[in-house]
Amino acid sequence: MKRLSFKSKRVLELIAQGVPCVEILARNADINLQDIAYAAQEALQVNEQLKIATGVSLLAFDGADRTRTDWTQEEDQLLRDLRDEQMSIVDIAKRLRRQPSCIYNRLFQLGMIHKPANEFCELAGQVCSKSA
Repeated sequence: MKRLSFKSKRVLELIAQGVPCVEILARNADINLQDIAYAAQEALQVNEQLKIATGVSLLAFDGADRTRTDWTQEEDQLLRDLRDEQMSIVDIAKRLRRQPSCIYNRLFQLGMIHKPANEFCELAGQVCSKSA
């Protein structure tokens, strides 16, 4: 299965940190606009391979994105309850309006799973924060 190139991973990490493309280009002489476009294309290809192989997509959620919002005690309890009911991570993500990788990471933080990163995080070169 294809993995992100080093440069694409670097570009996507900068974008995920909120660095505007103009700044990425200005601060990194080795990155051009084509590299940014290629990083996006490569990420979509990896996501498609992941979806075919596992049925899980990093883009598989509906509704407003709550990825960058703090978890509330109510959400943590709902997450515990849904996981106890054996609901899939993708379905929990849809319900809580968060990315599947965020759900997985929160389950790890709450001690409900024992691996610090799942395969689809690693395949996408996604950095999963360990902070609460």
